[in-house]
Amino acid sequence: MKNVSELTVEEFKAELAVVTDPVNTETDVENPVGYKPNIISAKELLTKVFPKPKYAVDGLLPEGLTVLVGKPKLGKSWLGIGIAVAVASGGKALGTISVDKGNVLLLALEDGARRLQNRLDGVLNGGVVPAGLDVATDWRRVDEGGLDDMEQWLKDHPNARLIIVDTLKRIRPPERPGRLYDDDYNAVAPLADLAKQYGVAIVVIHHTRKQDGEDPVDLVSGSTGLTGAADGVCVLTRLRRQTGAELFATGRDFEETSLALEWDKETFQWKCVGEAAEFKMSEERRAIIDVIRKNGGKAAPKEIAEALGKPPATVRKNLWDMKNAGQVGCDASGNYLECDIFGNTGNAGNGVTGVTSVNGHSYQQKWDDDSLPF
Repeated sequence: MKNVSELTVEEFKAELAVVTDPVNTETDVENPVGYKPNIISAKELLTKVFPKPKYAVDGLLPEGLTVLVGKPKLGKSWLGIGIAVAVASGGKALGTISVDKGNVLLLALEDGARRLQNRLDGVLNGGVVPAGLDVATDWRRVDEGGLDDMEQWLKDHPNARLIIVDTLKRIRPPERPGRLYDDDYNAVAPLADLAKQYGVAIVVIHHTRKQDGEDPVDLVSGSTGLTGAADGVCVLTRLRRQTGAELFATGRDFEETSLALEWDKETFQWKCVGEAAEFKMSEERRAIIDVIRKNGGKAAPKEIAEALGKPPATVRKNLWDMKNAGQVGCDASGNYLECDIFGNTGNAGNGVTGVTSVNGHSYQQKWDDDSLPF
């Protein structure tokens, strides 16, 4: 290492920047003199009684931090507004999921007051404006007082259940070259801590990567620091060859789920119409699943062929393809059973209700891209 006298002006400035960087001078603040970790025995831990995690939206938005991502213009902001109105009024999120009423803070930071007014008018559709819904179209960054502002709002609203930030980029500190993971983690970790401290859900809306990935979580733009600090991740994507969207959700305290959504042009809201796996099937495969369900949860290929009026060979080929796709399973007697989204048989078909059924077949309302007001 060079002595100070041997450094060029540029090298000296670089060394000084490292020394004075807050990231490198936080040790004394985070670990003050006399600090002792709170260590307890495993036996003592197991005797403690903790309250169950609270949800702003059951099975989707637990207390803590959730990152909601999706491509631009897909309707993330509309999804956030719809959920905010549902929680503030104690209604139904996504049209089907009952939620407990509580105060909500909606930070629509990419909208002006006029646009937010128009969107709220559309979602409320002439209904009563929830008294517990507060909104803002500008907010300080978390490192410039924005976090303190959120905490003050939470103190002022003891019945608060949800804060939605649209979007993360508007409140996060600037990113620094070469420190993407640290910057991503430190951008959301304080929000996660705040959410847990007050027992509320905080949702930050973010964008997806440009490239696709096999795991929906890999679609989150940025480093794994964002998902590492979050308690839950929701990914909104367009269903391929379908006219709806898929909402994938995973978290520390709830089971992974994937819901099929459709856009309601009358209420300007996303509505849940069932499990996404069902809407990814072809019409023929959905018809086979309908027969299995009506037959008590299992059916032989011959029974399915007779019910559908299809050649047995065609049905067997479809069943083989569905088995490889994890949509059905086969027992020792040669009967076929429906699989859930995890590929398990025996408990499928009990997902979110609300699927329209016509002549025993499930359908979703169609809408075209031009009808979406995003």
